[in-house]
Amino acid sequence: MKASGNGGAIVQTGSMWALQAIGATPLSAYSVAKAGGHALVKNLAIELVSNRIRINGIAPALRPPRRK
Repeated sequence: MKASGNGGAIVQTGSMWALQAIGATPLSAYSVAKAGGHALVKNLAIELVSNRIRINGIAPALRPPRRK
């Protein structure tokens, strides 16, 4: 993308577990790995903006069950 000079977009899929501790599923190693991915996205966004490259991260989560 940088070499072409045309810019572009990158989307990285992360996890809400990187942003929020989940007591029901203690997977600290997974959370740390995903948090690193989120930090990488933030830094790359800053580094690549001058090359017209946009980078976004998404953090899917489960929707809580509906109350009856």
